[in-house]
Amino acid sequence: MPQGRQAGVSLGLLEIDFGRRLHRQLYTGHAVIRLSGDGVRRMRHLLSAEAVTAVETAGTADADGWLRTRVPIESADHALADFLRLGADIEIVEPASLREQAARTIQAMAAIYNQPESLHAGRRQMAGRDCVRHGTVGVLFEERGRRGGRVAAGPRR
Repeated sequence: MPQGRQAGVSLGLLEIDFGRRLHRQLYTGHAVIRLSGDGVRRMRHLLSAEAVTAVETAGTADADGWLRTRVPIESADHALADFLRLGADIEIVEPASLREQAARTIQAMAAIYNQPESLHAGRRQMAGRDCVRHGTVGVLFEERGRRGGRVAAGPRR
């Protein structure tokens, strides 16, 4: 018998216990989201298996065809990157801090796309010097010098 394993405990039960402990360590929070019908179809390829399971067991859609559910999240930054991949097919309802973070990110993105191409081209050239990419969404963030903090980039003034 392998060292550290108790007599009479099956390997399958140990694997289940390990999976549960890993899940508790990875998914430290929850978010309440609303998904459109298209969002429900697309989320299988874009969200974690745990989030997909939560959506699939959520029940029925409302009169507008949107499904509201509570999903586990690893962190606000990770959740935001995943959720933004669904575009306008998702609404983050809670927590308020994640909803506000999403709004700020979307506003920064809109500011980039609302500029004429000639203005935006100059910003792209500057991106290599003073901006970094964040997560899988590719949202630009300005660095704040040596302090290391970051804020969402908006139009330069």
